[in-house]
Amino acid sequence: MSYFLNRTGLRLNYDVCGEGRPVLFLHGWGMSSRVWKYQVEHLSKKFKTVTLDLRGHGGSSPSDDYTFEALAGDIKEFIEALPFGPVSLVGWSMGGSVAIMVANKFPEIVNTLVLVNTTPKFVASDGFPHGQPEAMLRRLERQIDRDLNKAMLEFCSLMFEQEGITEEVWETVALKEWPSKETLKGYLKTLADTDLRGELIKISHPTMIIHGMLDRISFHEAAVFMADRIKMVRLETHHDEGHAPFLTRPDWFNTELEGFLNEFRSYN
Repeated sequence: MSYFLNRTGLRLNYDVCGEGRPVLFLHGWGMSSRVWKYQVEHLSKKFKTVTLDLRGHGGSSPSDDYTFEALAGDIKEFIEALPFGPVSLVGWSMGGSVAIMVANKFPEIVNTLVLVNTTPKFVASDGFPHGQPEAMLRRLERQIDRDLNKAMLEFCSLMFEQEGITEEVWETVALKEWPSKETLKGYLKTLADTDLRGELIKISHPTMIIHGMLDRISFHEAAVFMADRIKMVRLETHHDEGHAPFLTRPDWFNTELEGFLNEFRSYN
């Protein structure tokens, strides 16, 4: 693994594999870049795959700013410094929210956009019933304070339909070292406060939404909501999968992703 220092000295952990057009993968809340191992293994034969640990996750430094604006700035600096851009940006769950912000704030560094089990608004509200109740976030915060490891293992269990999940997949998400309580709770606050519904119509890049119909964290109705508002969009649904189809159905996921990347290989 390698490290990139942003302008404030924050150390971000990343890895690059393969050659070709760059594809940058962004993981979800509490996870790390290793969740993309099946995609790196498959796609690095034809693309330059780039995986990045968001601040406070994996091998990246913690921070006192976990807003999506700050993360978007990290990604812009990272892409321009190495340089990789423009990239095909693949974001999962919270990483998808960050990807939306990057695509709209810095459209010149993004080629195509892929949103995996993403929601524009994590918390339900009037006019948007497709999110989690705010009480769920408060309960998760209390669980993290009481027993971080137990709280995160319970959260991970929500990602999957338990039948058929392999030990390898479980160990990929059930980390031995979680982000700190402060990091996890800082991101939960951002998730509670962020509403990206107004950003959807602004997205100018070809976009694919991939979602598991049985997702218990980011509901499929949220994917349909996004697909109805993004201009150039394709929605691909796996009817038997939950929150992480790239881990539980990697062959299907990789085929869909590679097809989309090849279809828009000359865009921009």
